[in-house]
Amino acid sequence: MKKIILSAVIAIFAITVTFGQSLSINRRNVWVNGPSTTAFAHYDTITIKNISGSDKVIRVQRYVQTFLGGSENYFCWGATCYPPNANISNSPIDIVTITPGDTNNTFKGYLDPVNNVGTCIIKYCFFDVTNQADSVCFTATYNAGVVSTEETTVKVSNPYPNPSSDNVNFTYNISNINKASLKVYNMLGALVKTVNITDNTGKLAVNTSDLRPGLYLYDLQVNGKSYKTGKFTVIQ
Repeated sequence: MKKIILSAVIAIFAITVTFGQSLSINRRNVWVNGPSTTAFAHYDTITIKNISGSDKVIRVQRYVQTFLGGSENYFCWGATCYPPNANISNSPIDIVTITPGDTNNTFKGYLDPVNNVGTCIIKYCFFDVTNQADSVCFTATYNAGVVSTEETTVKVSNPYPNPSSDNVNFTYNISNINKASLKVYNMLGALVKTVNITDNTGKLAVNTSDLRPGLYLYDLQVNGKSYKTGKFTVIQ
């Protein structure tokens, strides 16, 4: 089955970091939109950090809070993807260990609506195998709906100038545009800018004069789907 994987950076809020005793997580809530005709997901946006002074073996447990009838959901942690009937990552072969100060962002959460339209809400908790109370959690809301069958084509340039001191620019051409924006994140994963796109073609200028010098990530999203990601540098 072809999977359309949607980045969860479509979440419409700034990232909040929460902590357990030994772990931190960069998000508490994630919203993802996708079609009802194929599996879709969020990925590479959930970062688990070991803030303790010792190695931690981490497992994931899934709690389905609102079930979309007829759908299937499953998740991956480390190098293992677990079937829809598995609620906990208990692979004896793929043991996910996070060393002190290190992070892991291999988690992926999938929903296959199987042609059903509606919402599925799932809570995922990451915990230390020696102490399940030592955990951090986030909630994912998957919205499955009918999408247009008209093909969307997106052409966008690399950012220029790069590095930039005042503005970084993109030239673009987008067909079948309904809702589009360019989101900018700092290296901690916090959303620092959102620039909405209303025209099908043109030049997009992102003001960087109010950003601190450093490396930033950008994500171009069109009609609820991530089409281009990359990096640019801001200098004084």
